[in-house]
Amino acid sequence: MIVDFHVHTHGSRDSGMDPMRAIEFARRAGLDAIAVCDHGTVEVALAMQAALAAIESDFRVIAGEEIRTTEGEIIGFFLDETIPQGLSPEATVERIVAQGGVVCIPHPFDRFRRSPLSRQALNRIADRIDTVEGLNARNLLHADDWAARGWASSRGLPCIAGSDAHTYSEIGRARTRLPVFDSASTLLQALPHSAMLGGHSNPGVHLVTAVRKRLPRNVMDGKQGRGD
Repeated sequence: MIVDFHVHTHGSRDSGMDPMRAIEFARRAGLDAIAVCDHGTVEVALAMQAALAAIESDFRVIAGEEIRTTEGEIIGFFLDETIPQGLSPEATVERIVAQGGVVCIPHPFDRFRRSPLSRQALNRIADRIDTVEGLNARNLLHADDWAARGWASSRGLPCIAGSDAHTYSEIGRARTRLPVFDSASTLLQALPHSAMLGGHSNPGVHLVTAVRKRLPRNVMDGKQGRGD
């Protein structure tokens, strides 16, 4: 199956994407599933799962969350509840594991963001990490993706790709091909057999995100999205 493991909806303040329209674009991009990883909330992802189940759709949404810790961001996949922001990396990982989730480190070596997990924290929790984002379509430099892959390889960890989409046109720009899975445990079994596909998005997408962050919430498509 083909999966984009990093998509934001209007559940994130810096994205205005309608959830069901995002699914339409994902289908057009040839994806079988997306991981919705809104900043600080899993609520929209869970609502998307319920909506798809109601219409018996074969498209899959993985409920994830991009969580801001005291030392940078961590993603949890297959979550049932929102994990609070502002915890230590160790406490955040514990919360993900307690829900039976999968621990992913997004864009760990992107030198242009303030949000990557610190190198010290990365090394401290290395034995608790399940996968590393080895291709993030919003990274500006290929070298930063290569650094992530090199670090993951040195730790024997599999890599995945995600678009980090905040706009419809980005969905599927980076994606992962891997064996079919339907749970956290089967995802862990599939990850060693995964392949990253795609490339980087146009750098102009960062300008769109910057503008959205500065918009009053009441003009953001009527949604009360959360900030990152």
